Amino acid sequence: PGESIYGWFGKEGFVLAGPGGKVVVPMAENVDLSPPSSGFCMVVDEEYARVIGCGWCMNLAGDRKAATRYEGWPLTSFSGGYGTTPDGIVRLVRGNAPWRVDFGRLDLGTEREKHLPNVYAGATSEGPLLLRVVAPGPEGGDFTYPARRDSRALDMQRFDVGRGLRANWFRLILSAEEGADFRLATIEFLNARSPRRL
Repeated sequence: PGESIYGWFGKEGFVLAGPGGKVVVPMAENVDLSPPSSGFCMVVDEEYARVIGCGWCMNLAGDRKAATRYEGWPLTSFSGGYGTTPDGIVRLVRGNAPWRVDFGRLDLGTEREKHLPNVYAGATSEGPLLLRVVAPGPEGGDFTYPARRDSRALDMQRFDVGRGLRANWFRLILSAEEGADFRLATIEFLNARSPRRL
């Protein structure tokens, strides 16, 4: 809204084209995806400007253009709080649906083996936040850690990760019990590097 930018969804996610032929593909380097054979996109300007399409949502505010994936997205069109699916017309309502933020596989700045002592999230939440840590390899595993506490006001929430967990890459997924509402402002992944590469 208010800018001469056009966009569509392609093999590498959202594509934004501006005046003079400048094309930006913000998701290309950060997200692996399999686009659907067809879909639709729309701009929503409530609280902040974002584009929704093909099961993805991208924040249009600022330069980062952060993207979020919606699972179970059967909509073939959407307008005014209603959508269509292959089964008919549905009304969309806000509620405490399950959610998760998947940060993907992270090397935390080095490919060397490391352990992940603590994670800090600057967030508000209406219930306990959970951090799932997936680390491949013999000293890895798949574990979920609760935040030490939750807060309805913006505050740092700390996750104490298992000390014996070591890997070159970590997959980190943030969620909440029973889909409690949250707002995430920052997240910081601290790591302790090991001299071993393998």
